[in-house]
Amino acid sequence: MTIVVGIDIAKHSFDIATLQNNGKYRTKAKLSNDAAGFQAFQQWLLKYAEADAWIVMEATGIYHEALAEWLFKQDYRVCILNPAQVAYYARSQLQRVKTDKVDAKLIADYGNRH
Repeated sequence: MTIVVGIDIAKHSFDIATLQNNGKYRTKAKLSNDAAGFQAFQQWLLKYAEADAWIVMEATGIYHEALAEWLFKQDYRVCILNPAQVAYYARSQLQRVKTDKVDAKLIADYGNRH
C-alpha cells in the first residue's frame, strides 16, 4: 500500500496525517509554513513515509504553493485538491468536527480512497 500524507495548510502553519496499517493515524501538528517547517516535515517523511509517498493537500489561495513546490523538488508525488472536493467528501462522511488535525486526517483518507 502506498503511503498517503494529508496536509491541512494555512498561512503560517500546517498539520499532517497519514493512515497507518493498524487503522490509526500518525499526525504532527503546527509545523511552520516556511523553510524550517519544511525541513521538519522532511525529517518526519523520512521516518514515517516512503520515497514514493503521495502528498495530498488542498489549494488554499497561495499558502500551499511554496510547500507543494518544495515537495515536488524533493521528488515526492504531490496532489493539489480543489477544496470543494474535500468539503463534499467531509459531508459524505458525516463529519461535523472541523479542526486542522481532523482536516489533515480527512485529506489523507480522501487521498487513500481516490
